[in-house]
Amino acid sequence: MAPELAPHYRELSLPSVRQTVQRWLDAQEGKYPAEGAPDEYSRYAELAHRITGDRAAYFRNLVAEIEPGPGYRVLCLLARAGVFRSVWTTNFDGLTRKAAVRAGLDVYEVSEDSAARIHRPAPPNALLHVALHGDYRYDALRNTDQELREQNAALSGALGTAAASQPMIVVGYSGRDRSVMRALAAGYRETGPGRLFWCGFRDEEPLPEVGKLITWAREHGHEAYYIQTMGFDDLLSRIAAACLSGDAAAEARAVVAAGAAARDVDPPPFRIEFQHAAGLLKTNAFPVTCPTEVLQFAAPAFTGEGAWGMLRAHTAGTNVVAVPQGKKVLAVGLVDDVRRLFELLEEEVIERVPIDGRDLSREDGAVVSLLTAALVRAVAAARDLDTDGEDLLWTRERGVRHQIARTTCFVQQAALLKLRRQARKDYVLLKPTIRVTDARGAPVSQDVSKEAKRQILGKQWNQQFNDALVRWKDRIFPDEGRTFEFPHGQASTFQFHIRKAPALAKILSASPRGAVQTAPGLDRHVRHFGTIFDEPALIFAPRRGGAEVRDPHPIRGLVQNRPYDYVLTAKGLAAEIRLGVVCPRTDVAAFGAYLARLHQTIQPDSKQEYLLPYPGFEKVFGAALDIPDPKGAWYTVKEPVQGTDIREGALQLRRQLQQAIDALVGACAPTAVVIYIPSRWRPWEKYDLDGEVFDLHDFIKAYCVLKGVATQFIREETTTKRYQCEIAWWLGLSLYVKAMRTPWILDDLDKDTAFVGLGFSLDPRSERGKHVLLGCSHIYSSDGIGLAFRLSKLDEGFQRRGNPFMSKPDARRMGEQVRQLFWETHQRVPSRVVLHKKTPFRREEREGLLEGMHGVEHVDMLEINVDPMLRCVALRPTGGGQFRGDAYPVRRGAAVVIEWNRALLWVHGAADPVTPGPKPYYQGKSRIPAPLVVRRYHGSTGLDVLAGEILGLSKMNWNTFDMYAKLPATIESSNRIAKIGGLLERTNPSSFDYRLFI
Repeated sequence: MAPELAPHYRELSLPSVRQTVQRWLDAQEGKYPAEGAPDEYSRYAELAHRITGDRAAYFRNLVAEIEPGPGYRVLCLLARAGVFRSVWTTNFDGLTRKAAVRAGLDVYEVSEDSAARIHRPAPPNALLHVALHGDYRYDALRNTDQELREQNAALSGALGTAAASQPMIVVGYSGRDRSVMRALAAGYRETGPGRLFWCGFRDEEPLPEVGKLITWAREHGHEAYYIQTMGFDDLLSRIAAACLSGDAAAEARAVVAAGAAARDVDPPPFRIEFQHAAGLLKTNAFPVTCPTEVLQFAAPAFTGEGAWGMLRAHTAGTNVVAVPQGKKVLAVGLVDDVRRLFELLEEEVIERVPIDGRDLSREDGAVVSLLTAALVRAVAAARDLDTDGEDLLWTRERGVRHQIARTTCFVQQAALLKLRRQARKDYVLLKPTIRVTDARGAPVSQDVSKEAKRQILGKQWNQQFNDALVRWKDRIFPDEGRTFEFPHGQASTFQFHIRKAPALAKILSASPRGAVQTAPGLDRHVRHFGTIFDEPALIFAPRRGGAEVRDPHPIRGLVQNRPYDYVLTAKGLAAEIRLGVVCPRTDVAAFGAYLARLHQTIQPDSKQEYLLPYPGFEKVFGAALDIPDPKGAWYTVKEPVQGTDIREGALQLRRQLQQAIDALVGACAPTAVVIYIPSRWRPWEKYDLDGEVFDLHDFIKAYCVLKGVATQFIREETTTKRYQCEIAWWLGLSLYVKAMRTPWILDDLDKDTAFVGLGFSLDPRSERGKHVLLGCSHIYSSDGIGLAFRLSKLDEGFQRRGNPFMSKPDARRMGEQVRQLFWETHQRVPSRVVLHKKTPFRREEREGLLEGMHGVEHVDMLEINVDPMLRCVALRPTGGGQFRGDAYPVRRGAAVVIEWNRALLWVHGAADPVTPGPKPYYQGKSRIPAPLVVRRYHGSTGLDVLAGEILGLSKMNWNTFDMYAKLPATIESSNRIAKIGGLLERTNPSSFDYRLFI
């Protein structure tokens, strides 16, 4: 292989990489064995190292530094307990022997040079260890086909005898070695109590030889089974759980958990080490002092399922708010009002119970909901506002008339209030919004309300948002009254005291250049500190030879250079991208003309600060795009007749599309299949009827994933939209990526770090409450390339407040999957793994993941989410230490530490334009950006590194040609893949390239 090609073929866990290599091997006129051939391993071993001594040295070096994992140590405990008496192995690593010696077991070793020992009885309580292919310490190893055929007759005969006379578990062995399979077949030809348990990895299909052996054993009176497992470590831990008891069982559990409990310690705090003030941000968080107690009483009629709704209805329009808490009810209000409202007898106790910071730190907890509702009602009464009684306030004035989505609406100014706790201090978040009603004052539909907010609030940019925030602040918190009691005006002890000035965040820099001064009056409101991290660079191939090129801008990087993997095109290994097209007959001409525009130049008519002219596919990517003639690789599908029943129409469409895709793949093997979806199919694209859920897009994606077919859906609305330059860039990139090509990679990340996105979904086919959770681990390499995903059914998954979580055993298996994926690619464990997910990492999840990733030195676990309420306004200095709202929002890359283990990170924000100029680029230009909330549960990596990685991974979502996505690719992809993966027929598939899902 040419040296310049090596980086593009290093990720051997990717099916696309293996397929490309195999195609090249197959093209060498019989020089190499066919894929899956019985002599595949042995032939390559001989070709790679023709001299026997060199082969032995290679394998000796390969295994020299490998240490026994938890599975081998548990195996030794089982051997000590008499569950296993012998180990027969074709491996050269000696891991069983190493583990046994360290465990203090006597090991009776037999290998090539000591085969005669197999006929002598092993010493009592000794573990028989037979190295069938030799021991690299003493023997000539057996690797080639000829060597394997010459398997020692004594060892083969003894293996057959052992198989016939005692139960045998086969794990981690494929069955390719014909000499071993012959020995086993000979053994099972004989009568005896021997049983066979052949263990496969996940749901990988066994070789035909394995199936034949199982059938052969059964035909000769032996029990024989094929068992799916989650790998060696998991299998041994489960056997130990079933076979060991007492101290032995406890020791096995300790081995599996070795080091995990000690390693799961509180992480160090996030720190901003810089000293020079470079800017100021204003939050929408106002310091508040909350009540320190609530009322608690028993009300059995208002507990259990539906309690929240019942209490909300029961207290509506009263001076009491109440929420369920276990078997009790928590309330705020006058005691007499509570007793009267809930018809409590005098002897029924109403307690005053204290609340503390732990209660207020649970953002979706009962206490926070209770106090938020009390505050909102108190503010509404004191300031002559209307309220929903939960978190929304609005003005009493009649709304302004608007025409939204063909609906006459009336829009009122409104504000949302939420309580939050940050760094042991309480805040009330104030977020301006609107309330949309019809002419009668009733709320409009959710779709109309959403569109109204998009049209109206979308234009509330940084300065306008700041103005709205100030107006609401002055309305709610005037100087003369910032204490609110509930019920209002009744001398209640339940009081909220709110400061009028919001919390500020000071942005720091390492350089004194551009430093700003802040007036003392502002400094006293600074509660948080932050900084702005640099925009991550991307790596491209040079246009005319030379070193790799770095550019933070993806479109500019491609226009001025070449895709990162351009060498594959230049060397002729992937010079052309061939499309197959599925389309209704009536749309063939128009859609064909639309696809042809990918070869044309299109001038930008939107996003002027970001887009460059689209010069045509080949000029951008350097590879030919073969768009077939409608008489070629096109397949026209029949359509349901208008008015067809929803289910029937959906069934017809999915069958037609499946048939079309199969026909195209069989006839011309396109690189990707483009599917045109006309608007008239909308009635049959989705339905949720009688508990049955269907989504045409997700169904076809899942169908094609199993077949390894990349697909691109194009809707009719896309072809008629404005801004076709933007769409051409997106579609061109999507087709290039789905050809399993790499347009760019990330620069400046630690090469021994890997990233994992964990996502979850519900399996719609499972019974309610029965193993319905699916977990997806999506792996990214150190340069940001999405490698593959693994989908697994969680045996003991559960939900809390609607969020799915893993049990400790599920988390351990997930960690083992991650470790296995890396091992398949690099033949080593990475020194650092970073895990991202959208839900908290519970303690049992942390411990399980650490156990599963045994041997990984550094593990970072980050919860990454968007707070729907928390916002910051960018300020600019006006002189004299004063500031005012800026015209542009917070910079992308800004980070603010709000708590020891929590930080805000602006992945979405103002960025540098494609060509130098005074105006920054604000992607989407809608309102102000919401920061990500990054919470660390485990690990010690600095915020600068973690933030840089998240910013970089936000540029690796190849399903869009935006400068970045609002979430890192780890989060976006894992949740999307888990959703589609829930439709797969199998829940533990082989590693699929994630590009099949986008």
